[in-house]
Amino acid sequence: MKFNQQQLFNVFVLYSWSLLYLSNIPGINENIVYIITVFPALIVYSLISYSGFKNSDKSFKVNKGIFILILFFILGSFLSVIRGDLKNIFSSFLFCVCFISIIHLNLKLDLKFLNKIFYISVLLSIPLYHVGFSVYGYIPGQSSMHHLEALSGRVSMFTKVSQSIYLSLFVLLINLNFNKSKWKFIPIILSLYYIVFGVSRTAVLILLFSLIFFFMCRTINKKSSFFSLFLPVALIVLPILLLININFILNTLLGLDLDIINTYLFRGYDDTSMIMKDTARIYIWSEHLRIFQQFPLGIDQISVINVIDRNLLEGGWTESYITRLLVQYGISGFIIYIYILYFLKESLISNSYLVRIFP
Repeated sequence: MKFNQQQLFNVFVLYSWSLLYLSNIPGINENIVYIITVFPALIVYSLISYSGFKNSDKSFKVNKGIFILILFFILGSFLSVIRGDLKNIFSSFLFCVCFISIIHLNLKLDLKFLNKIFYISVLLSIPLYHVGFSVYGYIPGQSSMHHLEALSGRVSMFTKVSQSIYLSLFVLLINLNFNKSKWKFIPIILSLYYIVFGVSRTAVLILLFSLIFFFMCRTINKKSSFFSLFLPVALIVLPILLLININFILNTLLGLDLDIINTYLFRGYDDTSMIMKDTARIYIWSEHLRIFQQFPLGIDQISVINVIDRNLLEGGWTESYITRLLVQYGISGFIIYIYILYFLKESLISNSYLVRIFP
């Protein structure tokens, strides 16, 4: 029987989806969560990579992207050994083998398969709320998570509202761009529902940037230097410029005095200092950068979690993956930034700039 990488990938996607429920069981040990999350992924992607490279008719070529990932793994592992943190070696290897296997073998997530997972998640949110597994409801106002009055009505498919929002965002963008069915309005409306009533400022910003990105992908000549180089750089630099000018932007928006902005974006606060305090991710960014300056070689994953105010995580499940890369992997995290830029540039000039899907 021939080994089918795509089928194994689909099974692993289902397993990863089930972890959204299993990993949030009350009282479950963090080490158990780490084991059931990392090791199956490590085994699956290693099998996929090995089988794909072994059965490939063409000789395996190390392109620029794979070279960058290998360089990251070597430097990241070296820094992990220096500070005696073996977990980061596993994490960096998993990061590399995940991207290498999917990109090289061109594994894809079928649109119908993705939508089925989404529909089942929506249906499961109803009994999970009523049995008390999730504090978030499926109808605005059911939530018992009163982080702030503006957030008390949040809806979620999972126990962590961020997971629900980002799955919905993913489903929305994929269906907007690739679903040609006359029924495409169903996943689009449902995903918008969980995004809007999930009340996430980050998701709204990501959605805005993504829509601009996709619009430019369809209108600009892909062979132009602007499209292949300037746009990826702009997508990275623009958020940084927005962050630098955050006080000016907040004061300008406050001056508009619009109810939808005051309630949804500012969550009832009318002072920039209070808004900045409520915007937990900005605090986490500053903490991550401070820790990176103090520990340029990186620190272990548990320490990354412990240095961040737990109240922020419990209140809104706020996280910042991009800056955490620097804290966790140290200076080798910059190599991941280079890879992200390279991957974005290559995806833009190819015909499958959005088809590369990672679980």
